[in-house]
Amino acid sequence: WRFAAARDVLMAALAESAGVADRLAVVTGRRMYAEVLRELGELDEAYAVAAPLLAECRVRLGTGHPATARATVALASIVAAAGDRPAAADLYGQVLDGRYREAGPAGRAVRLARARVAVLRADRAALDDAYKGLRRAYGIADPDVIRYGVELAGAYRSAGDLAAARRLLAVARAGCQVRLDPWHPLSTRVDRLLAEVEPGLPGTAPDERPARTGRITAAEWAARAGGAGPAAPVPAPRPPVTPATRVSAGPTADSPAAAARS
Repeated sequence: WRFAAARDVLMAALAESAGVADRLAVVTGRRMYAEVLRELGELDEAYAVAAPLLAECRVRLGTGHPATARATVALASIVAAAGDRPAAADLYGQVLDGRYREAGPAGRAVRLARARVAVLRADRAALDDAYKGLRRAYGIADPDVIRYGVELAGAYRSAGDLAAARRLLAVARAGCQVRLDPWHPLSTRVDRLLAEVEPGLPGTAPDERPARTGRITAAEWAARAGGAGPAAPVPAPRPPVTPATRVSAGPTADSPAAAARS
């Protein structure tokens, strides 16, 4: 979740990748870079990285390669964040058209595409199925499982089913406690939401949560919960990103949002 630092590390690595023989590693780095830019809200720069990357994956690796599936999901998430839901749904549909299998190396991309389409369409039943598929595959402590458990809890809460929302958030909280530190943004979000659906629940307030053995002492946790938090390095100055030529991401290239970005 230290996305600015991740952006700078990836930028430096990619700048030195010209002679790297493992092109799949370079493709993976470029996809991660686009995803980090998306998380930072730099959508134009993210699109300028992800769209050419997807075109390259299709040509060099083929439309059935797992890296192509991951690049498609990455671009779809950027398009969705920019507000073009139909284009995003179309891109996700290209991952869900049967060419990729959940049991194969593209399994996470397929499962994420299914969950994200359900969110785009506000389809609670489909999101429930997608969440269960993620949970079966990766367990309750996986960050994607936690995130979509929170999404599903929100859908049930909006429908007035607080009991279902509470159960999902309790599972999400258990997952956070297994894998994440108490001050992690996902942990604090889950605690806040759980406190909203079940006020007074023991352990949801920062000063009630015990320190995690082997991670941090109680005194350190109290200090960080008070706002100090773990120190983050100051990132190096970032050179301007030259927008890459926007290439077609597939059938969605004629959508209004895509035209606006051209």
